[in-house]
Amino acid sequence: MKKLINMCICKQKLQHVTILMTIILVVNPLQCIAQKTKSGSFIIYLDAPTLSKLTPEKSDEISIAENLWAAELGLEVRLLKYTGISFGVGFGSVKDHNTFSQQTTQGEKESSFNTYAINAKGGFWSPPLIPFDKSDLQIVFRANAGYEWVTGKREIDECVDCAEEKYEFTAGVFAEPEINFFFFQNLLGIGTAYRYYFQQTDLKYNIVMLKLMLRIDF
Repeated sequence: MKKLINMCICKQKLQHVTILMTIILVVNPLQCIAQKTKSGSFIIYLDAPTLSKLTPEKSDEISIAENLWAAELGLEVRLLKYTGISFGVGFGSVKDHNTFSQQTTQGEKESSFNTYAINAKGGFWSPPLIPFDKSDLQIVFRANAGYEWVTGKREIDECVDCAEEKYEFTAGVFAEPEINFFFFQNLLGIGTAYRYYFQQTDLKYNIVMLKLMLRIDF
């Protein structure tokens, strides 16, 4: 009788172990799949400062310097593992050689030359490189292609109904290689980039001297 009871107990334990192993074998692969198939991520970025080089012809035409300093704020959406699309808006200023003055409610003010830009681009990321064993640092290369619109205004800042002069800059299609460094499990990143314009444009190139990034997975 005791042997029969012991056999029943052993059989129940074996069934419990079998059920537990089955759960482990099923759940573990599902966890791995969930980790590998994240929907994507947002990257909020700030390029500041950026330096664009105007052609001498455009610089002489509107009497401004060739070096255009700006900042760009943008949002990138990464939908697949190594691809992403982004949209950015830029604001800049350039030294003006043909300013004008106007009387305002706050006294006489002098104009300045400001620029405004919008761009859209898509690109491919390289697999991350980890230079040091067990390091949190990841190095990622990227190749982008996009299109940019740039306008400029000679205007008096913070003045309503003051005189202004509007200008268009041809920018167009560009290629943009960049290198990024990510830290803290890819949460924060810094980088730099070079933007080259393919067409005969008013801009020769654009250098992103510092790119700051905040990544949010979803």
